[in-house]
Amino acid sequence: MLANPPSDQFRYIFLMLGISIVIGLLLGMAIVFSTPGIVILAISIVLSVKLVLKNPVWGILGYIALTSTLIATDANPGVSIGIGHIYLTDIILFTLFFLIGWELLTRLEAKLVRTPLDIPLLVFIVVALVSTFIAMIRGTATLNSMLGPAREILHLLLFFAVTNLVKTDRQIRLMHGMVIAFAWVVSIVMVIQYFTGAALPFLPGRVEVLYTEGTSFSGVTRIIPPGYPTVFFVFVITCSIWFFDNKYSGNFILTISMVLSGIGVLLTFKRHLWAALVVIFLIMLLVSNRREIQRILIRGFSAFAVMFVVLYFVSNYTGSTGPDLIASSADRMFSLFREETYEDPESSLRWRDFENYYASRQFVSHPFIGIGLGTLYRPFIPGRDWSGFDGRGWIHNGFYWLLVRTGGIGFLAMMGMMMTVIFRGFKYWRVAPNKAYVLGFTLAIVGMLMGNSVEPLISEGYWTPITATLMGLNELSIRSISQSDV
Repeated sequence: MLANPPSDQFRYIFLMLGISIVIGLLLGMAIVFSTPGIVILAISIVLSVKLVLKNPVWGILGYIALTSTLIATDANPGVSIGIGHIYLTDIILFTLFFLIGWELLTRLEAKLVRTPLDIPLLVFIVVALVSTFIAMIRGTATLNSMLGPAREILHLLLFFAVTNLVKTDRQIRLMHGMVIAFAWVVSIVMVIQYFTGAALPFLPGRVEVLYTEGTSFSGVTRIIPPGYPTVFFVFVITCSIWFFDNKYSGNFILTISMVLSGIGVLLTFKRHLWAALVVIFLIMLLVSNRREIQRILIRGFSAFAVMFVVLYFVSNYTGSTGPDLIASSADRMFSLFREETYEDPESSLRWRDFENYYASRQFVSHPFIGIGLGTLYRPFIPGRDWSGFDGRGWIHNGFYWLLVRTGGIGFLAMMGMMMTVIFRGFKYWRVAPNKAYVLGFTLAIVGMLMGNSVEPLISEGYWTPITATLMGLNELSIRSISQSDV
């Protein structure tokens, strides 16, 4: 991208000087402190910055690889700078925004790409940071307590990197293909982890024996790696392509992608994702014309027929492993239809009611911009909290999370942005390039919002980078429609 110097040699020299200073400082730190971590980080940063400058798409994809695939949060290369840590993802994001600024300075025709999502996204981030700054002044939050949650929110800024730096159809295809490839890798490793079992966990995230409403399934492993949001998004998108894209619907690679990501979603044993998929497929029928409905029904029944054959084989020829997986999956899914799931105070759903009680009180006390990130919103409660777990900063319900952390203003900004994503996706998907991708991601956002009622997906660090990236790709597709159609 910066292979040729701009016409203004002074600006080009200034750019090279800035990069040289950064590299020099990193190498100097490596020499002074002489630690392997700093040396590795310095080399990683130099290579990453060079790659991002050559093609920003690789910076965005690298960011997703570090946050939403198989790499644990604490494995992100970083180094302490006294007041906190600086991570490789921070350098990548800074470099991406540096490129945006550089284009605006050096190209007279360059302008910021504007979308209807820009203002609500910026309002949300600004409100979150302002409320956190006020909390730090008041002493209810510390720098260390807010840095992690703030970084998870700032992942959303990838949206602007996508809309301003991804410029060609080739780059868009590369990003679509790489996101699907990430889901392949995550799903395959999840399958390997499943056969290894919970006794030998090697994946970051949660690897545990499945437990559903008082019943433990000792032979079944539940796996929730950092990349499970990518797997969920890809499963919905590939299903959308399979049903709605005549050109690629018969592609063997697409079928493999759909199967692998479907297995990945299954192994998370997240009921809210399973329930969301049911709603997503119903919406697919609602937005389809007669020919598409016929294709969905025929392919759907074909898939079910194949699935039943596979289930028969798994039930009869895999010892106890297959039947245990089938029984536990059915039990967990059908637990959504049991009265005790919604009425028993000790069920995993109702157990969280006390969080909503304290969260609502905090919202009433701080209705406009909330209490900020990294603050404690409730007291220590014996039986709910213990020496190994302090949940005073955690809220399962993502809508309450928004209300508590960012108040009514932040909540309305975030929900306004999400509703705009959904509205524009449903309105323009038929006339947009990559229409099946646009519809698939729009439907996945619907599913994410459903799951947000039991888990703060809208603000979790595994979800925000891939969500922001795919939001940006959707906007690029919609923007490519002629202005008369938009």
